[in-house]
Amino acid sequence: MKEESPENLIKQSAKRLFFAKGLLNAKMHEIAQDAGINRALLHYYFRNRDNLFQIVLKEAVDETFIRMFSILSEDIPFEKKIESAIHHIINCLAEYPFIESFIISELNKEQDQNLTQPLISEGKKFLKKFLKEIDNYIKANKIPHITPEDFIVNMMALCAYPYSTMPIVQNLLGLTEKEYNIFCEKRKTMITRLVLMKNK
Repeated sequence: MKEESPENLIKQSAKRLFFAKGLLNAKMHEIAQDAGINRALLHYYFRNRDNLFQIVLKEAVDETFIRMFSILSEDIPFEKKIESAIHHIINCLAEYPFIESFIISELNKEQDQNLTQPLISEGKKFLKKFLKEIDNYIKANKIPHITPEDFIVNMMALCAYPYSTMPIVQNLLGLTEKEYNIFCEKRKTMITRLVLMKNK
């Protein structure tokens, strides 16, 4: 097996601390310790925390949201792309359960200090076209009492809620971390069925 480079080890640790463990204010020495390297090497590759943060944020956003936009833009049957997107979203949230909380906190900042503006711009551009595709699906399948906006929000909410409220739901259900991950994994099929309003 090829040994990971120090640069990749640092980025993996930064993503875990920033987006997986919820330590959005993680210090450079914490990231270096998690990566198993000395702090001088971390500064050699990334200079400072802000530079490292912007690099791993872009990578995480590309892996999660930009990839989701790509999946939903594929020229495949509508129901198949919804199923693929839901599987992708849940896989990403399992890896980075706090990334949405971070993006929400960024959106509350002034625009010139907001690191997520490119994501929002990309999302708006994509959604304008995709809402028409959802509308065609609703009309073709004669689904009553739902708008394309409801459809997309239902999909987002059903995927994200168990992760955004994970400490509460996990404790209420009395599940270990492993059991909770299995629980969320099993929800993929059920969420797809609910979003598409299928009985089976």
